[in-house]
Amino acid sequence: MIAGYKFSKEYNQRLSLNWRVNATKKVITYLIQHRMWDGSKIVAYGYSEGGQVVPTLAVDDKRITHIISVVGSGLNQFYDSIVGWRIKAAKGEITQQRAQDSIDACFKQINDIYRHPNSTMLEYNGHSYKRWASFGQSAPFEKLRKLNIPIYMIVSTADNHSPIYGLDYVKLEFIRLGKTNLTYDPCVGCDHFLNSNDNGKMNNHRDYMAKILKWLDQ
Repeated sequence: MIAGYKFSKEYNQRLSLNWRVNATKKVITYLIQHRMWDGSKIVAYGYSEGGQVVPTLAVDDKRITHIISVVGSGLNQFYDSIVGWRIKAAKGEITQQRAQDSIDACFKQINDIYRHPNSTMLEYNGHSYKRWASFGQSAPFEKLRKLNIPIYMIVSTADNHSPIYGLDYVKLEFIRLGKTNLTYDPCVGCDHFLNSNDNGKMNNHRDYMAKILKWLDQ
């Protein structure tokens, strides 16, 4: 998000996980009713925040046959900030006390968000409480584990926006549960935009779209 940018009042009133799911369901219904579907696959593709929407969408709408989550999330979004402070302390970038103080402040505001889950006036990190509370209703993994349809997850190992440690947990739990419907594909050294820095040269891994299409054809 651009520093200093303010979302419109309507955007803040609408933006929530439930709104995005319901809006997508209406689009799917429209496409089907207007004969824009060939009767085979309905694939839900989500990037970043959208990657956190598609698991809930697929659980809620049985018409979805496949989901693709690109640099989404596996655990509660708030956990990323908490672990981020711990990592900075472990690397010696800040003191352990500063990390703990920052985490305590995070917990205080997270508690306030869950106490005011419908507020569009109160904000945290540029978004309304309503937006944060809706995406924090449950961890994406809790939705993913309910699905038996094919799932393709693209993750980036150097992603500061959607840290991989919460996504690795999804892979770990699918193994534990004996579920085989997950294809887990790390983009090694890549950032949130699937760019990697190879010896000072930035490479964009656009080949992932070809990999997705190949996966869908299998």
